[in-house]
Amino acid sequence: MRMLRSFFLRIALILSTTALLCLLLMAATFWIQGQYNDLVFTSVLAALALLWVVCNWLVVRIVDSELSYEVARLLLPSGMVLSVILSWLLAEVLRDMLRSGKGIEHYVLLFAGIGVAVILGIRCFEIRWLRAEAEVAATERRERQGRPQGR
Repeated sequence: MRMLRSFFLRIALILSTTALLCLLLMAATFWIQGQYNDLVFTSVLAALALLWVVCNWLVVRIVDSELSYEVARLLLPSGMVLSVILSWLLAEVLRDMLRSGKGIEHYVLLFAGIGVAVILGIRCFEIRWLRAEAEVAATERRERQGRPQGR
């Protein structure tokens, strides 16, 4: 159960970071295009996404502070793929929202997904230094038992 919780918390953090980057790029594109109503809309969505990223990051730090080897082997490659898919989906939304209808302005969002995927790919090289799931769970159990009951 700990592995599933760790996976879902961290994949939500990866995808919300990708969504935040894409929404910021969408807002910048609307600002350049002079579509100020869409700029306000995407800026509000980006602010909400930023709030979600910060809350999600805090929850991950409090609830699941250490990533295990087994979770990282599944998390990083799936995060790479899902990040690119999410950025492509948001690029298609941007293409439909642009009034010009032509051009390649929406392709800039793919670079956000590819950038997150590259960062996750670099993190794949650090997997061998992570501890095993059983060791991480045992450490968490020991820390929980050592804490005073009032907290």
